[in-house]
Amino acid sequence: MKLTTLFLLAISALIIISCGTRIKGEGDVTEQRHDLPEFTEIQIGGVYEVVLTSGSNNPGITVVTNENIHDHIEIKVDHGELHIGSRDKYFDADELRLEIETDYIEEIDVSGAVDVEAFDLDTEEAEVSVTGAGEVDVRVEKSLDVSITGAGEVNYIGSPEVSESITGAGEIKQVKR
Repeated sequence: MKLTTLFLLAISALIIISCGTRIKGEGDVTEQRHDLPEFTEIQIGGVYEVVLTSGSNNPGITVVTNENIHDHIEIKVDHGELHIGSRDKYFDADELRLEIETDYIEEIDVSGAVDVEAFDLDTEEAEVSVTGAGEVDVRVEKSLDVSITGAGEVNYIGSPEVSESITGAGEIKQVKR
């Protein structure tokens, strides 16, 4: 059953990618910093490597990718929710990393093949939603609400009360760091 689910996800991803415009990374890999208003939720769609860190009184995001890719990544904060993605495009970049700084996060929602590493960000309660083949690593103390559709994975540090909903080949694991 898991093999069938993974196969269907792979076919779906290929269909979605073929409908979009491919942008090949050109030029040097550069960093661009974007200062942002405060946010408590993150929604990311596409194919990104994401690192969440705390300790900054100045929320923001640093995008690390090829020079020509920067202008095609959409970043906005709407009602406390950070949205990151691209419209009808996918990237063939040498590197595509997002370094997000915030002191507090309540919800992480990823779709596609987004990998989020947030072990360094302490949270009491969190909601994590993964659609596709993404992976989210979090540190949570009190409660963790996880929803996975597809072949996603959520790894967590801490001893929260966990509620889960999994459709497909997804998995949730408590890990030690």
